Amino acid sequence: MGRKGHSRVEWRFLDRMMHKLGFSSKWLERMMNYVSSASFSFLINGEVCSKLKQPRGLSQGNPLSLYLFLLCVEGLSCVLNLVVSNGDLNGFRYTRNGLKISHLFFTDDSLIFSKAIDRDYATIRMMFDAYALALNQVINFDKPAVFVSRLIFRGKGLRLAGIMRIQLVKCHERYLGLPGLNCRNKRQLFSDIKDRVWAKIKD
Repeated sequence: MGRKGHSRVEWRFLDRMMHKLGFSSKWLERMMNYVSSASFSFLINGEVCSKLKQPRGLSQGNPLSLYLFLLCVEGLSCVLNLVVSNGDLNGFRYTRNGLKISHLFFTDDSLIFSKAIDRDYATIRMMFDAYALALNQVINFDKPAVFVSRLIFRGKGLRLAGIMRIQLVKCHERYLGLPGLNCRNKRQLFSDIKDRVWAKIKD
């Protein structure tokens, strides 16, 4: 999502996020000591130079850093739930009285649901900008895309994508490694998955 990634996460944001999630003061002290004590050494002409302390962010390559970064992403999830409950963003209901879904987050894949109206898209863009500022992230808007229902005219879809300043696509090719359901016939859609399963069985 961000060009800087978790290596540029603001420590204050992480600290406040863990506090809001109810972590104990002892845990907060240990985790903040962990992230703030990271340092690096450089090998120059075969000699190790003095250590440089990391000014912010989470150390890449450390397995704990990813989990701490996910706690920061939980902040965006909470904001999405809040704006939906306040009526500033419309989620998605599969049935009339069903649960309203505003978003699905999973590792590198994220889906946000809304009505095809200007206000919803302006709200999402505003949340992205605020989240990026709080987390010290620079969001790469080359990756996100808008997908609208086939009942929405292309001109309206382009206008909504323009509000977000991202591209409009006919369908999402994949989500969580699976093909998008709206792209083509379902039999054709999952044929490659069936072929891969049979290939594994034969092996």
